[in-house]
Amino acid sequence: MPICNEEGCQVFTTGKCVNGLELDECPHYLEDSEVKDYKKPENNEEIPPRASPVNNVIDVYDGKALKLSDVNRIANNSITRLVILAGMPDAGKTTLLLSLMHIFTTNPQFGDFIFAGSDTLLDYELKSHPSKIDSENSNETTGRTQVGPPVFLHLKVADQKEDGKLTDLLFTDISGEDFRALRDSTIECKKFTIGQRADHFALFFDTLKITTLKERASAKASGIGILRSLIEAGSLLPQTRIQIIFSRWDLKPNQENEHIHDEFIKLLKSDISSQFGSEYEISFFEIAARPKNNNYPFGHGIENIFPLWVKCSLIDRINSGNKKSIIRPKIRQYLQFQYNF
Repeated sequence: MPICNEEGCQVFTTGKCVNGLELDECPHYLEDSEVKDYKKPENNEEIPPRASPVNNVIDVYDGKALKLSDVNRIANNSITRLVILAGMPDAGKTTLLLSLMHIFTTNPQFGDFIFAGSDTLLDYELKSHPSKIDSENSNETTGRTQVGPPVFLHLKVADQKEDGKLTDLLFTDISGEDFRALRDSTIECKKFTIGQRADHFALFFDTLKITTLKERASAKASGIGILRSLIEAGSLLPQTRIQIIFSRWDLKPNQENEHIHDEFIKLLKSDISSQFGSEYEISFFEIAARPKNNNYPFGHGIENIFPLWVKCSLIDRINSGNKKSIIRPKIRQYLQFQYNF
């Protein structure tokens, strides 16, 4: 039977600890299962405190990029947006993300949003180091993302216009080489099942390449090829919002033949809208995340796209359809991320 070695305690008649403690917190009270291991203290030997259950556990993360198990932990416990950053190598995907984090770490507020935490701060720092003075690099640079299964970078923000409403954002960190493989293989596209969970699919076009006469046709074909392959493979739902990002906008030629480049970009937008605009919501953005000249401020254009990433979700568009009664029971499945790469 249970025992209590505190003098004067009437717990067995009153059911209450004489010291006003909960029974599972009192160092003098032992349950049946603990009595056999109990050794009565000799003389005035101090009784060691009994371990009490920990109610408020705080998880501490290593700060590195997240894997799927970590991503599901976040998505199942909070409002979460998945943003897939897509494009060919050196299109500026990682640079945009690092510039966004730099803005949050150097400003108390970005638009309506305040930084509220991140589980991947170390990874952000490691990726941004080559562009900092401490790296002693002669030119600002961003390291290439490694080929392989995707990992995710995390950012939590509070919306000041909605009473501090918290939103978690998860950004894919996928190499341009992997997107090249997706462009060229329907089989690989079918494995890209995280696309079905994407709230936003941001496709990057390098402005320098699409305004260079020798490269612009190839750059256009590659970007549209990625989008077409994923859509034809069923890896992007019509509810996913698509953003076309013209990155490194500061490198757009400003010469006498500028109108030629403007016309090409205009035709590119028209081509994408005509091919995919009937099923998908498509918007276009001009970004200079880390401008090389003084014609644009740091992070130019990010202020236009970021609120869209925070406020708009895949589930919102699913619920706005005509078949709410059919789709609603399936919403839970979109909170889980899967990948078969």
